[in-house]
Amino acid sequence: MSILKINTNNINDIKIREIINDLNLASAEIGIDYYVIGAKARDFWFEANNISQRRFTQDIDFAVLVSDLSQFQLFIKLLVDKFGFSVIEKLPYRVIYIKHEFTIDLLPFGGVNEAGYINFMDKFDTQISILGFEEVYKEISNYDINHNEVKIASLPGLCILKLVSWSDKPDSRIKDIEDINIIIQNYFDIIENEIYENHNDIFDIENFDRVLAGARVLGRNMIPILNHSEKLKTRILNVLNENIDIKGNCSMAKIMIKGTNNSIEEAIILVQEIVHGINDNI
Repeated sequence: MSILKINTNNINDIKIREIINDLNLASAEIGIDYYVIGAKARDFWFEANNISQRRFTQDIDFAVLVSDLSQFQLFIKLLVDKFGFSVIEKLPYRVIYIKHEFTIDLLPFGGVNEAGYINFMDKFDTQISILGFEEVYKEISNYDINHNEVKIASLPGLCILKLVSWSDKPDSRIKDIEDINIIIQNYFDIIENEIYENHNDIFDIENFDRVLAGARVLGRNMIPILNHSEKLKTRILNVLNENIDIKGNCSMAKIMIKGTNNSIEEAIILVQEIVHGINDNI
């Protein structure tokens, strides 16, 4: 498990450290585990690697490993009663950290999984997709922020979760693909040492390009996660393969080129490289 370390005076990071400290105390008290997902996980990776970002997220998403729904509800109650959180009735997975007014989504997985979904059994019949949460958890990284440690999704794991999320609701989750594209553009630089150590063959590819090489290795690094679940692997490959046909809709590529001078064809090639990377190891 890799460890990313950062010492910071950034006020938002200090606020997040306080939130993480309280979550660590609460989760330890009832014996559960959790990790960071979503855009904040991306922020952590980029900040630890000194990569500038155009946008930061003020919301934080956590995947929470529990034995059943009652244990998750106990966790929420403890956060409210002892650690200064408040709940939102219509969203049973969302809490507010009152001190800093941070919105936090706590998404349970583990003993609550029913065919990739969790049903909160509330009066609003709330259901959310958690496909991939358990598999990504098995390949997580550690993030140390001013000596306060928290588990976070790896970048390949984060991309997998975002592909699932986007494919569930492609019209409303465009930011998932925007985040994946940002990760692709920077992935080579983030894991450059690993590429030189473990992926020397990538430099033999004709017309070598750092971004394309990063996309290829990103696909390769998805494999340990995808190998935990044939269902998840099939889902991800289907989503990617549906978006590399120039005669098709190419929805993913169209999102990736927004605000750039890149062509649809160039974006499709990036997606193809991820698929090639996955197939390198199958």
